[in-house]
Amino acid sequence: MFTNKGQYNAPSREAIYYRIHKLAYGASWKYDYETFVSWDAKNR
Repeated sequence: MFTNKGQYNAPSREAIYYRIHKLAYGASWKYDYETFVSWDAKNR
């Protein structure tokens, strides 16, 4: 966080996305990189 604006880099956003979805949906949820990329592009 070079600019100290509270932004996260892409690997951090991916880890947060993965953890939240795994906790919310449990073992039935399967990670898909392309779904993450499309979500990240909209919510960045």
